Amino acid sequence: MLDHGLIDRLILKRAPCVLGSGTPLFGACARPISMSRIRTETYENGYLLEEFEA
Repeated sequence: MLDHGLIDRLILKRAPCVLGSGTPLFGACARPISMSRIRTETYENGYLLEEFEA
């Protein structure tokens, strides 16, 4: 869906990585995708919420 320009906004809530290097959120894309972060919230438990706009 990202490759076809069908997504104009992403909201991600992430937990901190304790072990290892983490898991990639997205596989390889056919073209570069330009996103701008428009909002970030942090929580006391370490979670991070980020909102991006295409």
